[in-house]
Amino acid sequence: MDNRQTLIDRSIPFLQEVKDMTPGAEMERWLNAKYNPESALYRDLSRLIKLVHLAGNPDPLEPVTPPAACPSWSSGMASPSLH
Repeated sequence: MDNRQTLIDRSIPFLQEVKDMTPGAEMERWLNAKYNPESALYRDLSRLIKLVHLAGNPDPLEPVTPPAACPSWSSGMASPSLH
């Protein structure tokens, strides 16, 4: 299995765990306590993200072209830019 797929597979349980949480200070405290830089998940994801990036995979921070069906972007409003 390649690093990209390993990253995806390693992320899924975490994403399932947090998907119904409400963003905010309480969630941030929980994340910092459970998944701090010393945690296995943090170390694994950090390592895998670096490997995937170094392998030449697309930068996850690159802007994504909005789908034509998105009304706010197709109605003439400017697309958000990360640059």
